[in-house]
Amino acid sequence: MSTSHPAWLKRMQNGSIGEARARAFLIDRFWILERSVDIEGADFIIQRRITTHSLFDLRPPRLGLVQAKFIQDEKTDIYIHSEYVKEKTGEPHPEFFLLVSTGYEDRCVMHLLSAEDIMQNFAMVEPGLENAGKYKLPGKTLFNNKFKVASPRLSLERMEASLNLADIVKNHRFMFPFVSTEAPKEAAIAPKYSEKIDNAYASNIPKTFFTIKKDARRWLEDVEEAKGYLEDIVTSIDPLIALKAAKDFDSMLTVDGRLSLGRLYDKEFEDEVNEYSHKLALLKQHNLLDNYILLREKGEKLISEHLCTGEPWNKQDVCLFECKLDNMLNVTSFGLRKEQEKHSLPNNGTVQVIASDAETIELCFSFVPAVCRWSFSDTYQENPTWEQTVLSNARVWTATILFTVFSWIEQDFCSAEKLDVYR
Repeated sequence: MSTSHPAWLKRMQNGSIGEARARAFLIDRFWILERSVDIEGADFIIQRRITTHSLFDLRPPRLGLVQAKFIQDEKTDIYIHSEYVKEKTGEPHPEFFLLVSTGYEDRCVMHLLSAEDIMQNFAMVEPGLENAGKYKLPGKTLFNNKFKVASPRLSLERMEASLNLADIVKNHRFMFPFVSTEAPKEAAIAPKYSEKIDNAYASNIPKTFFTIKKDARRWLEDVEEAKGYLEDIVTSIDPLIALKAAKDFDSMLTVDGRLSLGRLYDKEFEDEVNEYSHKLALLKQHNLLDNYILLREKGEKLISEHLCTGEPWNKQDVCLFECKLDNMLNVTSFGLRKEQEKHSLPNNGTVQVIASDAETIELCFSFVPAVCRWSFSDTYQENPTWEQTVLSNARVWTATILFTVFSWIEQDFCSAEKLDVYR
């Protein structure tokens, strides 16, 4: 009777053996942090056993990444992602280690490789081949005992020393994807700024804010790195180490250096956010926010539907739009038609208020449907289709209407003199 196992079962068994032996090896010297998800290349996240710093400190303790493998014979090769092994600058990551276990029972052997060991002794797979961009570690090389752990104590001490010398900022950047599964906090914005109120920045407030915060985060990391170099100079007792830190610090201050910081404050953006906030507050105060947003959606639908029905529109055709709203922003009448007498129409794209009081507003404006006007939320197209033209025009002209409608809300039926009538 055959005792062979299917390939999938062997892989599971080997993975379990590798992790179990690595955990037993590491736990004598390090705290092993639990992972919330299984990330390839990060079988174990380790931390030196120190209690004077926590992960929430400005300069948290350095963490290490350990990948654990088990190979049963020399025919088994190991592949390691290059980004785990080396930085973009080509320097090895001092916080990455590979633990390879071989043999069974009395013949168990542990092999320890640092990122530097991998870079110096193995090559990456060439582009175009399977596993391209990964380091290939032939099983035959691993079985020759070059990286055998002869003394667990000494091997663990080397790992600890390597972590201790790792640059704190680079360590944080390297480890962050493995210890955090949350979306970057830079993407967070107060929900009120996501309302579709149609001012100049209405669709872009979250995007513009995110861009500013990303720049601030990047510069904060650079400043933190510069701070680390200055601290190394101040605390060092070795002139050579201090001079190396000084050289690294000076390299950040060159014309092309990372500390050539730009400006974050944007006066135009601040004005637009204030305008948006003013509109939002007033619409909420008079319980019109939902109706205002629904009016935008209805306006886009009405305009686009009317432009897409009937005879095609030529570039010389002018469209006259007319509508009437009540004081709850309900559309009580609506019309959209072709006009030949251009001189009798309002200026193209300019809304004309025909009549307004505290109860209703009646307005009209003209535009050329065949000429595409891109809205803030659209992506420019070189040769837009008729459908793209119609949709973008509908967004632009609806936003134009809403500017006028808001002015009516602000100046007429929400004014102190007419507030009682409205209520």
